[in-house]
Amino acid sequence: MNSYQFKFKPDKIKYLTNISTLDSSHSKISEDMVKKQENLPKKELKLVKLQKKLEEINKNIEDNNYTNTKSQLLTEIDNLETEINEIKNYDKELDYYSRTYEILFNYYDIIDGNTIISIMKIIMKIMMKIIMKIMMKIMMKIMMKIIMKIMIIFLKIYQKMIFLRKKKLINLRY
Repeated sequence: MNSYQFKFKPDKIKYLTNISTLDSSHSKISEDMVKKQENLPKKELKLVKLQKKLEEINKNIEDNNYTNTKSQLLTEIDNLETEINEIKNYDKELDYYSRTYEILFNYYDIIDGNTIISIMKIIMKIMMKIIMKIMMKIMMKIMMKIIMKIMIIFLKIYQKMIFLRKKKLINLRY
């Protein structure tokens, strides 16, 4: 009869750690940023709903919970507006890339020389979007100023014409 001896190991707790690479961490962060951009319309819609709710509450001042409800709504609206502005202005993306671009470039350069080109393209697209948005805001402000000046000029001309008409110095026919 053979007698086999087995070694029994004591029950040890094995700590499993999730090790993530720089590439997987970067991909996750990038995906989160894209998801936030995709969810922007939902957040804007939620903001509009909250603002309407605030308007309704302001009409019903006699409610017992008026101050608490209004305070909660104002806080929620403020937080949502801040979040929307951060998403629209790409604040977190700019902060992330400004802090990590050297590490990412070096990492992808080591892993694969071609990947750096794709990362550069992504960063360039984000930067172009940001620049375009800033330019659009500036252009809108400039255009509004020009339009306002033109409207003021037309208003002054119209007022002058009305004045002259009243003085019977000019005959206006429409």
